[in-house]
Amino acid sequence: MTNVLLVLTSAASLGGRPTGVWLEEFTVPLHAFHAAGFTVDVASVLGGTPPIDPASGSGGPTDTLALAEVDPKAYDAVFLVGGHGAMADFPDNPDLTQVLRNTPVVAAVCHGSAGLLNVPELVSGKVVTVFSDSEETAAGADAIIPFSLARKMVELGANVEAGDPFTSSVRQDGKLFTGQNPQSSGALADLVVRELR
Repeated sequence: MTNVLLVLTSAASLGGRPTGVWLEEFTVPLHAFHAAGFTVDVASVLGGTPPIDPASGSGGPTDTLALAEVDPKAYDAVFLVGGHGAMADFPDNPDLTQVLRNTPVVAAVCHGSAGLLNVPELVSGKVVTVFSDSEETAAGADAIIPFSLARKMVELGANVEAGDPFTSSVRQDGKLFTGQNPQSSGALADLVVRELR
C-alpha cells in the first residue's frame, strides 16, 4: 500500500488579505492519487477545517489532521499544497520539517514550496521551480508577501527555473518534485504517481 500525505496551510490571511489553500492545488492531486489507488491522508498546520482562498473557489476538506499528530515516518510521499497562506505558516514549522526529513518522496506546488525552506539540505544544489516574482506581481501579491520564494530558494543554493507565467511548469531532481503554479498541479501529481509506481 502506498501512503501519501497532503499538507495544507491553516493561515487565513496574509498581509491583511484573505488567503488560505488554493483549491485546485488540493483537489487535482487528491483525485490523481486516489485514481492511482494510493491511500491519502490530509493534514493542515492546525488541523480541522482549513481556510480556502476565496479567489480559488469554495469547498475543500472539512476535517484534517493536525501536523503535530502526524507520524513523520508513515508516508511514501508528502505533497505540499500551495496558496499564499503557506508563506505564513509553513516556514519554521518543526512538525513539517520532521515530515519532510523522513519522507522518501517530497513534492511541493506553488507557495507550498515555502515548506522546503525548512530543509536546506533538501534543496541545495537541486533544480526547483516555484511561484515566480513576475507571477506575484501579476497577482497583485508582491506587496503582501513576506519574502520572495524564488530568492529564498537561491539563497539556499537551489537552481531555480521558471516557465512562462501561469502555464504548467514542473521539475524533478531526484526525489524532489516541484511545480511552479496552480496550473502545474496535475502534471506534478502525475510525476509523483509515476515515481511511486
